[in-house]
Amino acid sequence: MQKNIITSFFGSRIYSEFRKSALLNDTKKSILEIEGLTSSHLHIIESKKKLSSKDEKSLNQILTYGEDIKEVLVPENTIFIGPRIGTISPWSSRATDIIHHCGINILRIERIKIISFITNSGKPLSKSEKEALGQLLYDRMTESIFVNQDDIIKLFVHQAPKPLNYININDNGISELQSFNESQGLALSNDEIDYLFKYSIF
Repeated sequence: MQKNIITSFFGSRIYSEFRKSALLNDTKKSILEIEGLTSSHLHIIESKKKLSSKDEKSLNQILTYGEDIKEVLVPENTIFIGPRIGTISPWSSRATDIIHHCGINILRIERIKIISFITNSGKPLSKSEKEALGQLLYDRMTESIFVNQDDIIKLFVHQAPKPLNYININDNGISELQSFNESQGLALSNDEIDYLFKYSIF
């Protein structure tokens, strides 16, 4: 079975100076050695065949948007934030449709956030430190963190749909819903769990 082709295109920076300053203050609370950060979008395209030079030129034009500012990234201190594994982001659905309308044959495009940190000592961050920083910057409901760029390919692994899960809150009560929330990483608040429980038992 032929493997699909993955092609990437760098974009411009993600955060404004104001937003970057706020994020920097948050990350310094976690790791004091952080003194700066840079960011960039990375567009990952999945296609059945290698893109032609004409298609690559067209895609570069389509994917040039926002502030035309490139920032320098520090590879060893970089994390990648993308859509939650096993999902397709709303941005991907819209962008894929636009690219199809432009006559370019792709399977899917996703947009990844690249965030790179600068340390006082210049030493690379450990894996656990990068994961801790990622926890501050991502939305656990809709996003996944990748500390290695090679792991981004997991977004494009095609798996058979999983069977539906059922939980019995009538017999086991609200604790069943609380356990399911934790095991699936749904990040529901206590108020949301209470609401769902009360709604479900009527």
